[in-house]
Amino acid sequence: MASFRITFAILLTLAVTGTAADLRPFNTWNQYLGGADSSQYTSLNQINKSNVKQLAVAWSYATGDNVQYLFNPFVVDGVIYVQAKNNALVALDAASGRELWVHAFQGPVTTRGMNYWESKDRSDRRIFTTNGGFLTAIDARTGQTVLSFGDNGRTDLRTGLDRDLTNVPPIQTNNPGRIFEDILIMPLMRSGADYSYVPGDIHAYSVRTGKLLWQFHTVPRPGEFGYETWPKDFWTRSGGGINWNELTIDEKRGIAYIPTGTGKWDHYGADRVGQNLFANSIIALDARTCRNRMCRASKLGPRNRFRPSLRRSRGRVSARKTSARTCPRRSKLRGASGFAIPATRVCSRRRA
Repeated sequence: MASFRITFAILLTLAVTGTAADLRPFNTWNQYLGGADSSQYTSLNQINKSNVKQLAVAWSYATGDNVQYLFNPFVVDGVIYVQAKNNALVALDAASGRELWVHAFQGPVTTRGMNYWESKDRSDRRIFTTNGGFLTAIDARTGQTVLSFGDNGRTDLRTGLDRDLTNVPPIQTNNPGRIFEDILIMPLMRSGADYSYVPGDIHAYSVRTGKLLWQFHTVPRPGEFGYETWPKDFWTRSGGGINWNELTIDEKRGIAYIPTGTGKWDHYGADRVGQNLFANSIIALDARTCRNRMCRASKLGPRNRFRPSLRRSRGRVSARKTSARTCPRRSKLRGASGFAIPATRVCSRRRA
């Protein structure tokens, strides 16, 4: 059987061997896409245009399978976490490639990346992923399941859904969600129920206990703001408004920015006449309480009858070209139609 290998260049290892004196903003990669703001940026400059041609293989690690992984590795304390061995989570010494531990999964697992969290005193360090529809906590040092989390280390993502779950299979997603303080914010995806009935709810869980802390309905319920923008009781028979890619968090302000797609079905909207909040919107939620800080309904078609939708925040909360540092005024999202939509980050005004 063919086997892929994870390969790293020798200069890359310098990024995990620096001293405390070298610490500065954007010099770590301990979260999916670099951090909660999904900046996909590092300030490390040991690899640059002048020496990139000198890169040489430092080590490689055989994945033991023929899977082409999409996983975004992350590094904590000189340990790099990757996917290998048939979708298992593997911890490697980042300097040598030596295998430290392997955590195997049963069933599907989030493919894009995972979340890392540690307590303030660093005595508790956890990695979170969705496995078979269950949010799962793993000890970052040992690779063992954290049994004190949820029900023996797992929390069912269907918890809190206000509908009959008899025929609803586990809700598996490739969206890893985001961690803010001691809260993991997780959007629900469509794979857990019939395509037209999937709720696009946003759930938030305690990273310590697995308890559901709050939930936001992207298709509002009676009495909730935006309910009148859908046909009566639409939420009982259909869903959508899914954050099917990623969300970003402004950690300074405690705001989660969540772009959503269309109501269901994607290609037919005659049965959902109206503005359809919060589908095709940029939603800003208080990450601690779920209070709606802003909603920018950026409709890309009349009544969303067709497929154009907001894909993702592109991971970047800054509109600056010269720096990836956070600009407090703007965020940008890209629609499936290719349009970039800049918005003021602390109110609902759309920027020119």
